[in-house]
Amino acid sequence: MKLNNKGISLIELIISIALVSVIMLFMYRLISDISFEKDNDNIDSLNQEQRVIIITHIEKEIRKNSSITKIDIGSSGTSLLFKNDSNSTIYTLKIINSNTELEFSKGSTILDKWKIEGGKLQNPKCTSSALEDMVLYECTFPIYTESINNEKYNTGYKNGSEDVMYDNNNTIDDIILPFALYQTK
Repeated sequence: MKLNNKGISLIELIISIALVSVIMLFMYRLISDISFEKDNDNIDSLNQEQRVIIITHIEKEIRKNSSITKIDIGSSGTSLLFKNDSNSTIYTLKIINSNTELEFSKGSTILDKWKIEGGKLQNPKCTSSALEDMVLYECTFPIYTESINNEKYNTGYKNGSEDVMYDNNNTIDDIILPFALYQTK
């Protein structure tokens, strides 16, 4: 009986290494994607808990004061002003500290402050619909986070010393405040 002592050719060795490399690359990308998703879930979960706290606190405080009849965006564009019939501001909800904190105040008294982790607040937007005896408001503070569902706010082209945010916002990160305010006649 004659044995084959030929061994492995150089071509067979290169093909084997290439196949193992492709499999290893696939495994690396799969593991890194799973890790990235886990990090995003953690960021999203923390942000969601904080949004619930912010919205609940503001709604409770607004419900206590039945004299609020109007919501406006402040002249700087970074705040919501809760006003009464005489157009006096009662509550203010504004962005502070380089778009990472939200401050809620009554007059000059600060009621609460919240730090937005892993994201940046954008100027609020409000829409309103007038009904017979009330006005429905929906005010939103968009938040751009590091979530996979947003364009990352820390990428893109530079504008001075800060990164420019893209216009791709994931609304699940936003603070949305709906209000129904009765109008006095």
